[in-house]
Amino acid sequence: MGIKNLLRHLPGGRADDQRKKFCALTSLSDRKTPVDIDCGSLIYSCVLHNRDAYLDGNLLPAAKEFYKRAIYIMHILKWDAVFVMDGSPPEEKKHEHERRRARHDGISISSTMTAMCAKVCQQHLIPFVVSPQEADMQVRRQRCEAVVLSSDGDAIAYGAPYVVLVDRFGSETFRMIDMSLPVTTDIQRKYPLYACTKRFGIKIIHWWAAVNGCDVSANKSGIDGIGSGTFLKVAKHLCSSASSDVSAMEMATFLLQYGSAKARSKHRVDTIVEDLEFVSNWYSIGGCYYSEGGNIVSFDGSIRQRAVRSTTEHMRGRLDPKEKVPFTAQQNQQMNEVIPHNMFHSSAEDRSKIRGVVLPEGRASVDDCQKAEVKKMLMSRGASVMGKDGKELGVDDLRARLKRFLFVEKVRPSQTVYFDRTDSNGIFSKIDTGHKQSIERILRNLARSHAHSNSGLVEFFSEVASLHANGRFIDDFDTIAAESPEIDPNTICEEFIHIGHEKRSKSIRNSLKRGVEMNNLLYH
Repeated sequence: MGIKNLLRHLPGGRADDQRKKFCALTSLSDRKTPVDIDCGSLIYSCVLHNRDAYLDGNLLPAAKEFYKRAIYIMHILKWDAVFVMDGSPPEEKKHEHERRRARHDGISISSTMTAMCAKVCQQHLIPFVVSPQEADMQVRRQRCEAVVLSSDGDAIAYGAPYVVLVDRFGSETFRMIDMSLPVTTDIQRKYPLYACTKRFGIKIIHWWAAVNGCDVSANKSGIDGIGSGTFLKVAKHLCSSASSDVSAMEMATFLLQYGSAKARSKHRVDTIVEDLEFVSNWYSIGGCYYSEGGNIVSFDGSIRQRAVRSTTEHMRGRLDPKEKVPFTAQQNQQMNEVIPHNMFHSSAEDRSKIRGVVLPEGRASVDDCQKAEVKKMLMSRGASVMGKDGKELGVDDLRARLKRFLFVEKVRPSQTVYFDRTDSNGIFSKIDTGHKQSIERILRNLARSHAHSNSGLVEFFSEVASLHANGRFIDDFDTIAAESPEIDPNTICEEFIHIGHEKRSKSIRNSLKRGVEMNNLLYH
């Protein structure tokens, strides 16, 4: 839930401030500014995308979805990102966890799901950390200059000055909250809560959370009978006063003074003070996080627990995230499914069964197809059926466009066949290519595995190993993509263009991005 009704009272947090596509966050692109990602909602969106499989106990599709989005963030958007994952749920949030289980049809993120996502990061050298409690407590703690990417406003209450609030990961819709903006006359008029916070400190946000409801509130609506309207009246009064500070006692008194008669009859000043101080203490000193060395540190800076093997292993995803104990046999069985080649599509459908891939029955050529049939074949390839003027193309133009796609598939047959990654097929089928294996070892193992079956492959891999040892290969992904002369724009377009739109309407990055984004059955 986060903090109820908070965002629209902060600059950048209203519905009409919503933006689309993460590539618009130019301050994060090309690793200009670090970003810490609260993975709670990201993992949940991956689970929701594969809801049926997840509820049946199959967690791998959701892990694949997480892999796809993580790779997109790291290598397409090129963010300097750290993925921060939830650990043990704090007892203070038990009421909110019960509410979440009730409203999400029983879907909750299991420890195993979080651990599988951590393993995805481990295998692909993606920076991550598992929090001792919840991810929103951990973000920015090891990199204070980082922007926070989250789906609720808790990070603001924890003191983050710049937060990207993601509304939907799938459509990449988000809002940006900048708590460092100076208070102008216009901002004070439109956002009295923000103006009051800038004047009296972050405790104003804490008190708003207590009044309106937050994750530690027993009542999801906070203090019953005193809502956002009353709080905003008090905020305006405080901003117009000459006071330089305000206490919880004064705030409680003002809330009852500006509140309804029903609220005054229902609450006392001292009970409201208790609620305000409880929530403020929670956000100020109640949480904890891991330091880089594995110490568990309280928000007030004191060390709750010195780093030991169990804390460092939990932080690195080697223990059950919620229970902080070794994985069970069943968890290990599921975790063992998270291997690099399982993160890609490893099954294929008969071409004749894929809707729109082959010519309809009874049609000898594209020219024999009706307009609806041509459109179906184009759309199955991710192609647009619209012209530059935004209007749908005529049948002749559609046929011409489809013929270009079919021509590419004909001249590039190696890119339109299925690659079998099963254990019984392929030169890599019996080779461990996990991140713990060096390139030298993988090459040696490839040569050994074919020693009795193919002398040509042995010679080839031995030569490759020798060249690599002499520094003749570049193995950094970004350098390869940017500098390899053989991977020119035309090559990329020819290899990837038939996954998406036509060459003239598709950039090189979008061509690659389309392949990464495809999650369902992909024919190309």
